[in-house]
Amino acid sequence: MTTDQAREMLSSLAAVRSDLAGGAKELPAAAQLGLLLAVERRRGDDSFWAPYIRSLPDDVPCGWALSKQQLTATLDALRPTLGARLEGWAPAAERAGKGVEAVAEAAVKRYGRHLEGDLDVADVVWGMGQVLSRSFGGGADLGMAPYIDLLNHREGAPKPRSFVDSDDDDAGGRGFVVIDCSLHGEPQALAAGEEAFISYAAAEAGGDPLQAFLNLGFVPPELVRQRARARGP
Repeated sequence: MTTDQAREMLSSLAAVRSDLAGGAKELPAAAQLGLLLAVERRRGDDSFWAPYIRSLPDDVPCGWALSKQQLTATLDALRPTLGARLEGWAPAAERAGKGVEAVAEAAVKRYGRHLEGDLDVADVVWGMGQVLSRSFGGGADLGMAPYIDLLNHREGAPKPRSFVDSDDDDAGGRGFVVIDCSLHGEPQALAAGEEAFISYAAAEAGGDPLQAFLNLGFVPPELVRQRARARGP
């Protein structure tokens, strides 16, 4: 499930309603894909993506989606590691949550009644939260990688990578997302029943621990060390 498919959905609406043109430009990529994910979720078992969507959590895991009580407890747990650097994180989470909700409201106001499933703002907030916390890619091109995004984080594990089989019969080839079983670049044997890992320490706004927390709901420890080294002694 990709932003290309989301833009196709929005373009199909614009083809019959000129007042809906330009959605791909006006909505952020996370909102485009979140809108598509919300639509497919509303379709239930009729959706091609139903098995994958059933695997996704009902609660949004992002830092901005935590209740005040959950946010306080989470930041308290991070305090021994991040200390004074946590200053401003609580209001940043509140601002981010309001920002996501505002985008979701705008998307529902413009497209909701024209899309299958009678979407509401909570549906799109949920979809955007799944995209922000689980999608791969960057910029205008994001994608969900079913079941790979269920793997846990481990420092030194690889990031998922993609490739296109240009020999596939589909126009333009078929895209795949794969992971290597490795640790710090060294191949690792993986026996049946053992857990595979990936790294979520992507270039979150240049390795910013706050942005990682807002998107993922946790801070990969390596980002903290990287930021500390960048600051110097």
